[in-house]
Amino acid sequence: MIKEAFEYANKNFKDKFLSFFSILLPVAVVSSLIGAFNLPDTSGVNFTSPTPASPGNELGKYPILGLLNQLVLQGLVVTYITIKVIQDNESIGTLKSLSDYYYGSILFIFRIFLLGLCLLLALLIAAVPGGIIFFIGLVSDVELITSIGAVIAIIGMLFMGLKTSFSPFYLICENKSLSESILASFYSVPNKKVINLLGTFILLVLLVVIVSILIGMILSLALTPFMGISMDAYIFALTFIMTLLSITMLNIYMFLFFYRLYTYFKGDSDLSLNADL
Repeated sequence: MIKEAFEYANKNFKDKFLSFFSILLPVAVVSSLIGAFNLPDTSGVNFTSPTPASPGNELGKYPILGLLNQLVLQGLVVTYITIKVIQDNESIGTLKSLSDYYYGSILFIFRIFLLGLCLLLALLIAAVPGGIIFFIGLVSDVELITSIGAVIAIIGMLFMGLKTSFSPFYLICENKSLSESILASFYSVPNKKVINLLGTFILLVLLVVIVSILIGMILSLALTPFMGISMDAYIFALTFIMTLLSITMLNIYMFLFFYRLYTYFKGDSDLSLNADL
């Protein structure tokens, strides 16, 4: 399963990256500019020594603007456009016009947001049994019971999260309702494959983290001339390019990988459902 998904992602990333990139570029540029302009105030900060992070800094100088950027642009809009572009490339072999994808994202943005809320509710429900045990442990002041409850809650949330992880693909690719998308994802992933799926996600996350660190190191060196202008200019350029690359390069690769897994569990690909990791 992992091998086939990586081969699919690698092949399509190599062959179709420029086409996908051209579709995502406008939203990536806008999001990158917002992120760079919304950086926290760095005046008076000593970059040679670490400073404690204050709540809200991760959203930038204007938290509402940062939240809208991360949630709407980087979250909802990019999710819809990337999945739809990959689906069109796979199903009809060509891409639609730029306006079609951005107009479609406006129509789907609220549905994807509601889907996220429904998935969050499902995770909370899955954690209820463990939460009850955890609460009993706290009340009775028995550390063992508290630990067991916490473990059960985490396992429940992981199980539900993995089983419903392909809900956005059913919502966008098949235009199913919210409940149908969640149920379709839940029943498409066999229980015996949940551990395999968890291992796959962990491996992909590690890969993305490693690649991100390497890209960050290369960009840090390449952009050092901006330090001669000012530290603010350096951080602005670094933030802009890192955001641009993450929205395009990393997002395209990850969604290609997830799309292959979606077709795998749905049964539409040539991957055997009995295949192992």
